[in-house]
Parts: sequence; structure tokens; C-alpha cells
Amino acid sequence: MTLLGKILTVLILIMSVWFLGFAMMVYATHTNWRDEAEATKQKLQNQQEVNRQLKEMQADLTSQIALEQAARRHALASLETKLASRTTELERAQQELAKLTATEGTTAGALVAAQNELTNVTTEVKQLRGEIRVAQDDADSKFQNIVKLTDELNQMRRIKTDLENRQAPLVASVARFKSTLEKMGVGVEVSKDGMVRTDAEGIPPKVDGIVVGVGEKNLVEISIGSDDGIQIGNKLDVYRNNAYLGKVVVLKTAPDRAVAEIIPEFRRGTIRKGDRVATKFS
Repeated sequence: MTLLGKILTVLILIMSVWFLGFAMMVYATHTNWRDEAEATKQKLQNQQEVNRQLKEMQADLTSQIALEQAARRHALASLETKLASRTTELERAQQELAKLTATEGTTAGALVAAQNELTNVTTEVKQLRGEIRVAQDDADSKFQNIVKLTDELNQMRRIKTDLENRQAPLVASVARFKSTLEKMGVGVEVSKDGMVRTDAEGIPPKVDGIVVGVGEKNLVEISIGSDDGIQIGNKLDVYRNNAYLGKVVVLKTAPDRAVAEIIPEFRRGTIRKGDRVATKFS
């Protein structure tokens, strides 16, 4: 193939492509006028329906406007009637005011006197209210005190009754307690106020010892002392075997020793070294 043939072939190819693109562009711009006509007809029908509805709304609004205008005319007529009535009443009131103004000069003095009297009465009423309030507060306070005192009195009466109920058994218990202590050699004193006093502090604890020495002036030394609970003034019995020899009273104490004096009125025999000493001989 010659060069000219090749050029013509290329030109033919280019022209074919160009015609193909032109055909596609023409097809793309093609319009279906029947469909367009149908769509336009449908739009027209819709617009006609909307126009009909708008006309109906316009008719309704026109009727409502007519009714409102009639109601307004009726209300306006009623207001005009009321205005005329109020105007007549105003004229009448003005006439009465003129009459009252004419008689005001004669009643002004009486009005001032009445106002002064009202002021005085108001002041007196305030004072009386204050006095009544003070009296009421005082009465309330006294009533509360009476209620409080009544409650306290009732409580005291209940306590008194309880104490009276408990007094008899307590008196019996104190009597038994006193009898028992007296049998044990403990002095008991019951005062008028009911207090019970004893010399129980002088009772030595339960101990058992021996006489470790006998001195002059009825003094003896025993083997028990303050560590055993012995105190000055404690009284102890002295015995030998089963024989009661007498009673001693502690004069001086040490941790493991004590010095006692023989009580003459209780002496029943000669006390010697080695005799037993105990709280109470039995």
C-alpha cells in the first residue's frame, strides 16, 4: 500500500469516528414529544384542581368575612347603646357630685372630728390588744407551769407510793440485818433518817496465828500482821487447844507481826508463848 492509500485509510477512520459521535449526540438530544405532552396535560389538570380548591376556599372566606362583619355591626350597635346609657349615668353622677360638693362644707368638720375619734379609738384598741397579748402569754406560761408541776406531783406521788410499798420489806430486812450483826458482835445503829451505821470496820478478817512473845503490861506479840489484813483496833481471841484464854486488841501492826494488849475483862487464863490467836474462838 502506498503512502496515499494509508493517508486515505486514516482519514476514513477518523471520519467514521466523527460521524459515530455526531449520531450519538443527535440521539442524546432527541425528545419524546408525546410523553412531554402527556406530562404537560397532567400538570394542567393538577393546576385546574388546585384552582378549584382555591376558589372554594375563597368562597368560604368570603362567607366568614360577611358573618364577622355582621357580628361586628351588631357588637358596635350594642356598644353604642351602652355608651349612651353610661353617658346618662355619668351626667347623673355629675349632678350628685355637684350636690355633694355643695354640702361638703357642712360635713367637713364632722368628718375631721370622726377621723380624730377613729384615731383615738385605734390607739386604744392597739394598747388593749398589747395588754391582752401580754396577759394571754402570762396565762399560757402559768398554765404550762401548772401542767409541769402537776406532772411532777403525780410522779412524786407514784415514787412515794413505790417507796411506801418497798418500806415494809426494807424495814424487815434491816431488822434481820441488825439482829444478825449483833449476834456477830458488830454494833449497829439505825438513825431517824434511815441511815444504818456499824463498826464493821473494826472486825478483823478471818485469820489464825500464834503468840510469839509475852511482855509486860499485858502486851503480847502475835505472828500475823498487816499483810494478813490485821488493823489497829481489831480484837482477836486467844485459846490453847480447846480452852478459851481471853481476848486481845491490836495496838501496833507490822507486815508479818503485830503487838496486842490483853483485855482484862475477857481474860480466862494465863496467856503464854505458843498459844493460838484467831478472829473468833469456836
